[in-house]
Amino acid sequence: MIEPEKPAPPAPLKVTCPDCGHVRVPPREVRLVVVNAPGASYYTFTCPDCGQRVRREATKDVAGALLARRVPAVRTVGR
Repeated sequence: MIEPEKPAPPAPLKVTCPDCGHVRVPPREVRLVVVNAPGASYYTFTCPDCGQRVRREATKDVAGALLARRVPAVRTVGR
């Protein structure tokens, strides 16, 4: 019997750590927080090189790209 192929894991995301520069992390290790206020949305991840918890602003375009890559998201009402 032929077994169906398992879907490939999502490709890592290229993100920027303030100390290490560009690093790659799996989408499941990034969290997106969508805030219903201009300029307040952000995403977080832990740098795989230095272990620092990083928080970066998520513009509407960045949030859309992260959601398309299946990054887990939390939506909030305000700041």
